[in-house]
Formats: sequence, structure tokens, C-alpha cells
Amino acid sequence: SNFVLNFEKREWGDKMELDVTHQDSLAPDVSWPSDVDILLMNPPFLSWDMMRGQRELRARVTKITGETGKMNLAAAFLVKACESIKDNGVLGAVLPNSILNDVAYKGLRSRLLDEMNLQLIGGLGSFVFETVLAYTSMLVAKKQRNVAGADTTVLWTNNVVGAAEKALKALRKSHSSSAVVDKANYSIYKGSIGREQQNWKPEKARYIVEKAKLERNLGHGLFSTVGKLFDIIQGVRTGANRVFIIDQSL
Repeated sequence: SNFVLNFEKREWGDKMELDVTHQDSLAPDVSWPSDVDILLMNPPFLSWDMMRGQRELRARVTKITGETGKMNLAAAFLVKACESIKDNGVLGAVLPNSILNDVAYKGLRSRLLDEMNLQLIGGLGSFVFETVLAYTSMLVAKKQRNVAGADTTVLWTNNVVGAAEKALKALRKSHSSSAVVDKANYSIYKGSIGREQQNWKPEKARYIVEKAKLERNLGHGLFSTVGKLFDIIQGVRTGANRVFIIDQSL
């Protein structure tokens, strides 16, 4: 990394200083820099289950995130990064899908909105990194309280080979435009992300339009939800096993 960075530094000369440090970034005695203008990161993805047997690491993740759920290791890096960004600074991160989507991270997402204004959320699928099977997302946020109703750029990609690459190229081209891009394997549009959302899962633009139509029709009484028409009771998840046991006398 030192070689590559110094090679790129040639164009900047004395205007750029490099400092590459190899250390355990989550160790208790390691301090992250403060008042950072721009922080870009691709933290390690490691699920709670994959940390089985690593009690110290699990304890560190729980302490840093302040959450009692089963957090991914990347969540601890996200919290530390948010703490390092200065006011009006920008954070860009590649993250596991679970942080944007799963119920376990709802509290973390709510805290993120307390400090950050979401500029971009995107779902990239599982074909971004050749050796990684996890579904990947991206997030760009500015260190300022998220404004209710403020637009966030949303990027949706179909989970097929090549979709993320084409979507990111289209995102660069559409940066200065507010027009909706809705292709077969990716969508780019403006949306509002707030606390009322159960998750921040990007959806296809066409789906958002159809969902809005259904909600309007529900509001006008043209449709009814299933729950209003029927009494719905969830059955026993394991099944009524005794029903399927045949008496030997038969």
C-alpha cells in the first residue's frame, strides 16, 4: 500500500502527506483521529456467529456499538468512523447489507440519523468482491443532523453479475441530475430516509411507484388489507406433529 500511495502522491508533491499504520483499530488503547474531513472505509465483514469463540472481540463490538444484539464487526467500525468525522465532514463506507436492513440494527440506524445526513444508500448485491459471498451495501453521509424529508440518493441493483458495475457507472453520470433512472437491473432515484422506516433497504424504482399507488388506493378505500377482511392466526411453527402419527392399531 505504501508503494501504490507514494506512486499516486507524485502528482500532489508537498501538498499531500501519507501516514500508513498497521494496528488493531478496535483495541482499547488505540485512538482514532478526530475532526476528519473525509473518511472512506471498507471495514472487515465478520458476523456475530463467525466471532464464536472470540469472547473478547464480541465484548469490544458490544461496547463500541452500545447495542445488545448480534452485531457484525463492521458495525463497530461504522460507529468509530462517525465519531471521527468533524461537523460537515463526509463518511463513505462499504458495509454488509444487514446494517441497513436487519431489525437488530434499527437502534444503530436511529442513532446514525441523530448525527448524520444520509446522502446516498445503495445495495450492490453479492457479486462486488469475487471471494466474498456476503450481500454488500454502500453508504455516504454528511456530519449534520438528518433533515426530515431531505432527499437521499437511493441505488438499487439486481443481484446478478455485472449489475453493480453498470449501476455505479450510471450513478457517476447521474450525479448532477435528479431524473429517475430505472433499468432492468438497477435503479437510481431520490428518496426520504427517516426513523419511520423499519429498514433502509433500497428497492427498485418501479416498485416504489406501484407501492405508492397501492397506498393511495388504500387511503381512498378502494382496497382493503387482508387483516381487515379475515382473522389471521399464525399456526404452530413446528406443525401439529401428533396429527401425523398413525396409531399402530390401524
